[in-house]
Amino acid sequence: MNHVVLKGNLTADPEVKEVTAGERQTKVANFRVAVSRYFKRQDGTRDKDTTFIACEAWDTGAESIGNLLHKGDPVLLEG
Repeated sequence: MNHVVLKGNLTADPEVKEVTAGERQTKVANFRVAVSRYFKRQDGTRDKDTTFIACEAWDTGAESIGNLLHKGDPVLLEG
């Protein structure tokens, strides 16, 4: 089983949609997180590498993300 913890910032406001899952309506939030890694090069200079990760949340998590978070907000995700 894989486990991941991401710390970064939202690249845009989350997009929340209502979808049908089986017989019930639920919400899904799609968003991207920019995660930066700082490191030192062989010559001693500091550098940064940023990775953009697409994420989604469902049900009450999607509602909370849509209501509380906006572009640039710091987030800590676990999945």
